[in-house]
Amino acid sequence: MITHYPSRMGFEFDKLPNGDLRIRRTGKLDLCYARDLLRRSDIDGMVEILDLAGFDPYDLQVLSERHYESIGALTSAPILATEVGIDDAGNLDEIGEIWWYPNYMIENPVREILKGEAVFQASANA
Repeated sequence: MITHYPSRMGFEFDKLPNGDLRIRRTGKLDLCYARDLLRRSDIDGMVEILDLAGFDPYDLQVLSERHYESIGALTSAPILATEVGIDDAGNLDEIGEIWWYPNYMIENPVREILKGEAVFQASANA
C-alpha cells in the first residue's frame, strides 16, 4: 500500500485523501535524459519513472495494455497498479489498487511529472 513514498531519484509519490495518486518531481533531471523520456510512449515513460524511483514491481507498476480488458478498462491511458500477480500463462490473476491518467488524450503524464506533478485518478474498483 502506498501512502507516501519519497524516492531516491527525485520523485515523490503520495496517495491523496480521495485515493488519487500524485507523482511529483522533487529533484533535477538531466535535460538530455528528460528529452529521452519524452520520446517514449506514455506507458514506457512511466515504466522508466517507476524504475528510477526504485519501486519493486509488486509494490507499484505500469499495467501492460494486454491486461486492460481483465480489469474492465476501456482506455489507452497509462494505468498504475499495486500487488499485480501474473499466472504462468501470462494472465492477470491478482491486482490491488488501480490508478489511471484520465487526461491522457490531451496531456502526457510523463511531461506533466517532469514539469512538476501529475495526478492519477483512483479506479472505482480500487
